[in-house]
Amino acid sequence: MKKKSTTLMQAERRLRHATLQPVRIALARRARRRHQGVFIGVTGSSAKSTTSALLGHLLAELGPVTAQVASNTIGPLIRTMRHMPPDARHIVAELGVGRPGQMAPMAALYQPDIAVVTMIRREHRSAFRKLEAIADEKGTVARVLTFGWDAGADCRIVAATSTLPERLHLQLSWRGQDIFLQTRLIGRHFAIPVAAAATVALARGLSADALRAALARFEPLVNRMRLTQIPKGPDFLIDTIKAPYHSLELAYDVLDEAKAPYRRIVLGAISDTGLGTYKTYRQAVARGLAIADEVIAIGPDGGREWADPAESQSGRYRRFPTTRAAADHIRTTARPGELILLKGSSNYHLERISLQYEADIRCWETACGRGEACITCGLFAQDFEKHRRIRRKRRFLRLFARKAARV
Repeated sequence: MKKKSTTLMQAERRLRHATLQPVRIALARRARRRHQGVFIGVTGSSAKSTTSALLGHLLAELGPVTAQVASNTIGPLIRTMRHMPPDARHIVAELGVGRPGQMAPMAALYQPDIAVVTMIRREHRSAFRKLEAIADEKGTVARVLTFGWDAGADCRIVAATSTLPERLHLQLSWRGQDIFLQTRLIGRHFAIPVAAAATVALARGLSADALRAALARFEPLVNRMRLTQIPKGPDFLIDTIKAPYHSLELAYDVLDEAKAPYRRIVLGAISDTGLGTYKTYRQAVARGLAIADEVIAIGPDGGREWADPAESQSGRYRRFPTTRAAADHIRTTARPGELILLKGSSNYHLERISLQYEADIRCWETACGRGEACITCGLFAQDFEKHRRIRRKRRFLRLFARKAARV
């Protein structure tokens, strides 16, 4: 029997998805009507995932929680709502959009009792153009509690410091009470998601002592400003989930302030290059060279003119076409104790440069098409050609387990 083409199979999946989607939405809507928990939606240009994960972690101190983190479009939201445990006291869902008009149907379906807006930045620039358009898409009308650095905020950040190897610690002011918090997060900018999650948790009845203890146990999310230290080797600061230009500046600031004998930057793809690709990358490289001993750019196209020729000749600026080529360079030149920032969008999977010190990497695919981190995918030790078959087997086993659980 002749095998179906990949294009035909993809078309069939899209058709099946379109046919079943109204049924799934109806089931999710019914589940929302019947559930007695408090529904919390988290949105914003940045810090959604960390805020959502923090909220789930903190609210677990008050009872069972369901938290949807990172996967933030309507499909994952529907799955979360259909499979909510009936005893969940709080349901936390991250809600993201890529273009105008996407938030309204998600909000209508989810009907959050509490909505958290983290921050509005110039992300998805090509779709929204202006900050005001992003704010309009993600805004809400309700009783408002505020958080942040402003003196009038309900939960005010009084002070925050984070200088590697020290992690973020901060002071919050909440209803006349000073709360001192020690975290495992890296970067002063994470004070915003901490304040956002703390505002909701405190308003829901969590004590300051419980907040302090729970927050001290929270680990940074995979590939979001996470530090990996290689024994007798380099330290990697991994920030490879996404890379709009404003997040590049935040990561650079952390590197600039860190206490390290030698600093390097591996720069992958930058998203939302509103200044134009050439100008954006040239600025990114110039800023990197101002704070690091070496900048390594990865990309199949361009790159040679992103730095002055003198920087290339001196070896301070290097360009490689693939992540594997950059990984080979790092492997042969690494210094014990040096700090290497891996920064870029998820498509190049720069985290493999660090992961090669801990595992045998067999998958060095240049563009695998998967948005999830390699450690989450779990197939980095398998040749890329085997991935599809392994995933099909995994899906079959999951479906079989679900059917067996219903019997």
